[in-house]
Amino acid sequence: MNDMDVTFELMTIAHMIHRTHDNMIPAEHRQKVTGTHMRMIHFLYTNKDREIFQKDLEDFFQVRPSTISSNLRLMEKNGLIVRESVQQDARLKKIVLCEESSHLFESTQVIRSEIKAKFTKVLTPEEIKTLYTLLYKIRKEFDCPLLD
Repeated sequence: MNDMDVTFELMTIAHMIHRTHDNMIPAEHRQKVTGTHMRMIHFLYTNKDREIFQKDLEDFFQVRPSTISSNLRLMEKNGLIVRESVQQDARLKKIVLCEESSHLFESTQVIRSEIKAKFTKVLTPEEIKTLYTLLYKIRKEFDCPLLD
């Protein structure tokens, strides 16, 4: 067990989760919504009570500005989001989900719950709490915010 490469195991599990999330996108939406878009929609939906800007997405997902920018352009083109100017600074554009994205998010919540149950059914509540604590420590080391 001491010879295990923890980073490899974490990346493998992350890949499995990403693949599973990608597969939860309804077939009729797969042409214009990617797994990455769904993760961004999830973030935007769960933070809809505040203004979200591109920088918030960059910080949360820990990706380069160009990556977020290209995803936002495609999401806007596909009618998933709109970018609106804010009164205090015309250069800033808040990101707002379109109705279709909100419906898509809501329709995938049952599947998301099933996925969560699949990954946690082998763990006791105490193990889940410990895992969350350990993941938080790792994210904190990399200065990466955690989704509440």
